[in-house]
Amino acid sequence: MKKIHYLFYFSVLAAGAAVLANRDSQEPRILSRVEAGPENPGVVELLSAPYQIDRKYQSMEGPMTVQAGLKLSPERGGDETMMLTGVESEVVTAENLEVISPEFFCHSNLTLAADTTNPDAHNSGFTPATHADWRLFTLVPGRLSMRLPPGFGIPIKNGTELDYLTMVLNQNEGRPDQKIRIRTRVHYAEADKQTRALFRRAAYVYLAHQETPVVEVKTDPSVHAGAKCGEVCRADQKAKVPSLFTHVLDDSLKNHPGASCCIENASEGGIVPQFGSNNTIHWMVPPGKHRYTTEVTKQLNLPFDTTAHYITGHLHPTGVTMKLRDKDTGEIVAQIASTDFTDKIGVADMSEIRSEQGILFRKDGNYELEAEYDNKTGASIDAMAILYLYLAEKPPANAELGAVAEGNLEEK
Repeated sequence: MKKIHYLFYFSVLAAGAAVLANRDSQEPRILSRVEAGPENPGVVELLSAPYQIDRKYQSMEGPMTVQAGLKLSPERGGDETMMLTGVESEVVTAENLEVISPEFFCHSNLTLAADTTNPDAHNSGFTPATHADWRLFTLVPGRLSMRLPPGFGIPIKNGTELDYLTMVLNQNEGRPDQKIRIRTRVHYAEADKQTRALFRRAAYVYLAHQETPVVEVKTDPSVHAGAKCGEVCRADQKAKVPSLFTHVLDDSLKNHPGASCCIENASEGGIVPQFGSNNTIHWMVPPGKHRYTTEVTKQLNLPFDTTAHYITGHLHPTGVTMKLRDKDTGEIVAQIASTDFTDKIGVADMSEIRSEQGILFRKDGNYELEAEYDNKTGASIDAMAILYLYLAEKPPANAELGAVAEGNLEEK
């Protein structure tokens, strides 16, 4: 009996030591799994490496890590199709994993694994082929959770590896030195005949900036797809007409083409290949009210008439709204609003649209994205404006594409 007692005692000590070692680990890790079944969704819970917050970090300046090579279910075959249905993250203390203020969250990207696959290989694995790009979900300040409507998902083979990149920021003075982590839950479900497949698109506002770099903008293969400011895109996505800048309070500046005399580039990462070396997706907003408008038809790159079932977006502090407009009809197709914290710098909430019936998008349509900023800080502030859309892989077989039925559209 005494031998058994000692064995039990030492096993408890070993287990406790393992927990402490795991808690103090400097590497990202998987915390838990719930396997998906016919009646229950699956969840993979992740924990990032710890981040030291010891100074101010503006957007795209903070520390980041990539949790690489994730698989949804090691228990299943690699060819089995699963449906990604959402992702949610929260900021926690590094030691005790207690939830703290989301103000330190910069962004995260759930992507195809950069080392083992690519969008072409992923899409060709389905019949008919799908239309996914590198990124599957992006979370941003004010939108730390994205859940697709019931019955919808992004198809993925169970054997496909995923990467999850997280980055933190600190936009407020006087915060104590601390270590934090990002805890994340990736949600998925078994695929069935009733599940509608979606693909993601991102539409960016971009502006002509003051100085044109003398070097050609190229894609750096050493930088992970989830870490870049813009999408990894081989196609030219510049609009047919220059992006427009309007100072809301000064009619003389309406429809100022390009705004090359007004727009200051905010970071080197704001120059991305598909928009050209004279445009930036990360710019400085001077004090006052401003509207920025970009034609985004080429960015949407719609393969057919379809419907959007989830829409949200990304604005920086002092951002107010984004409006996606049908240029042919003048109608606003979707509008996303941003709300800042009242007691500190940062975005507290980005609204979202979830629709089971969907919002019509036409392959031959013409669309523009307008972002409004109201900068009351008294100094220039960095800005971005990105709209995230999840669109049906194919139109409904027995439903007319058209207006959203009343009651089926949920906006938050």
